Amino acid sequence: LYYNADELYTKIEKQIQDQKKDLFSIEPPTIPPAANADVQKLIEKCSAILQFSPNSSYVDDALMMLGKSFYYQKNYLKSQKKFEELIASDPDGEYFLESRLWIGKCEMRLRNYADGLVVLKEVRDIAIEEDEEEIMEEAYIEEIVYRKTIEDIPAAILIANEFLEISDNDEINGELWYEVGNLNMEIDDLENAVIAYENVFEYSPDYELEV
Repeated sequence: LYYNADELYTKIEKQIQDQKKDLFSIEPPTIPPAANADVQKLIEKCSAILQFSPNSSYVDDALMMLGKSFYYQKNYLKSQKKFEELIASDPDGEYFLESRLWIGKCEMRLRNYADGLVVLKEVRDIAIEEDEEEIMEEAYIEEIVYRKTIEDIPAAILIANEFLEISDNDEINGELWYEVGNLNMEIDDLENAVIAYENVFEYSPDYELEV
């Protein structure tokens, strides 16, 4: 049961990631129509693991997959509850920080912005300390997207520059500089926009971004 659930989860995650082209899009990731049935199957399989094998070693993974599935379905309240269950079931477990990240993301989607920002900052600080690069990146991206959504462009630029100071990911840094360029264009700071666009080439932009 877990093997089948994990296979479905891997397939769904790839389909969602493949269609997300803009790292800083203000639109949340969505499930491709063709994957809706698979997400429902995944939810059923993970729920079965929790129901029939509540003491197994697969419970944490099942809760993580359920939380993400509900998030992708835009059922953010249900998603948040699953991540909270995951932390409660294993407070010192390997999924603690990732669960906190997703709780922060759910808070932002539920428009609990003050709480969400506190969680994201907490997650960033711990991720930096523990060298959890991917979680740190997602926490920064989530706040930059929020600042763009409320059109607080100077704050978005500030967070993006803070991100650039500690990021070692060349691919993301190229996209970050491009985003900083776009943000500066929005506030008519053309000089800093040009500098940001030129900095893209210091990293590893793909062909489309380079053009």
